[in-house]
Amino acid sequence: MRSAVEPLAASLAARRGSPAELAQIRAAFSHIAEEHATAQAAIEADISFHLQIFQAAHNRFLLPVSSVIRAALTISIPKTLKTFGGLQHSLKMHEAIIDAIEARDETRASEAAELLIRATYQRNFSLGGREPR
Repeated sequence: MRSAVEPLAASLAARRGSPAELAQIRAAFSHIAEEHATAQAAIEADISFHLQIFQAAHNRFLLPVSSVIRAALTISIPKTLKTFGGLQHSLKMHEAIIDAIEARDETRASEAAELLIRATYQRNFSLGGREPR
């Protein structure tokens, strides 16, 4: 589900997001990079980043899907935290998404989102937590 909608949302955010919305996405990314007192705080920081992108996409069909994305993230992020002890391993991939959105590069934003989702799936589900080759 995520791979079907998140790259589109990132692309649309690059095209349609206001400067204030892009600043919110950047702030959400910065929050991911912080140390978190609890696993729940780390999960909420990551979810906020993804949902801010959906808001900035300004697409009336994608917004309702964001609740499904939230549910998917509440499953995958704890697996990531358990396997890697934090979100540090995925920071560069998250940053590539916001960098592309800020550059208004729709293609690069979509590709960066797709890469993050594919890497997350490989790490958490298909490889039993091992790093993809």
